[in-house]
Amino acid sequence: MTPTYTITLKFENSSEMQVICDKQQIDMIPAFRKAIEAQNSKWMNESTTLADPFKIPFKEDAVNFLITHVTDYIPPQGMFGDITPDHYKEARAKSLDELVHIMELANFLGCDGFLNCIGLCVARKLDEKSIDEVAQILGN
Repeated sequence: MTPTYTITLKFENSSEMQVICDKQQIDMIPAFRKAIEAQNSKWMNESTTLADPFKIPFKEDAVNFLITHVTDYIPPQGMFGDITPDHYKEARAKSLDELVHIMELANFLGCDGFLNCIGLCVARKLDEKSIDEVAQILGN
């Protein structure tokens, strides 16, 4: 029998909860992986359900974006090379404020590779702005 994995998420801006059952997503999100490993160190081979909801102090839409794209937004090893923000079209469609919130979430969950990909998109968006606009965004 194939093992099953279940983590229930509780968001800051919603009374609803969401369930994550995808092994690859859980494994690629360090905070989820650590939480499930703490309950069962053999979780990769045994069915495991996280006993308590995993509380995330971020908006549900940001969490859903990260969960949906964490398996796709992987920076190449070493230098970025030919990778551009155009490789992350869904992120490029987000506003700068949304991207910053997603970056904070990625940092909270320990998704460093994903964070770098979103950071590349933020850098491109800032590059398209004037110096005065960037200073205003950064609070200077």
